[in-house]
Amino acid sequence: MNFKLITQLVSELEEDEVINLLNHFVQSNPSKEDVIKVIGACQKGMAIVGRHFESREYLVGDVIYAGEMQHMILDLLKPIIGSSIDPSTIIVGAVCVEPKNIGERLFKMIIESSGYMVSAETC
Repeated sequence: MNFKLITQLVSELEEDEVINLLNHFVQSNPSKEDVIKVIGACQKGMAIVGRHFESREYLVGDVIYAGEMQHMILDLLKPIIGSSIDPSTIIVGAVCVEPKNIGERLFKMIIESSGYMVSAETC
């Protein structure tokens, strides 16, 4: 698996290519260690998305899109890693006036991709 390519595709918001590549990866019956490496590559891509946002190359919508893409990736990979990660739980609460809880959703996706279980309290 080309981990640098995964990082690049995530950072460039290339959802179709990432999902296609990971579908082939999942079909190859990968080890849990390789899946964890793929998740790490995706996290590196998300870090690049964050840098693009900080430099104003990406907008908030791009960051949200990247987060949703990360969520799809994790859904695809979770069956393989199963219970190999013993997650701790984090409880998240948001300020009720925040529109659509964007910050909470982004934070939740980032934390879940690190192997934690998240319980999000809503207003």
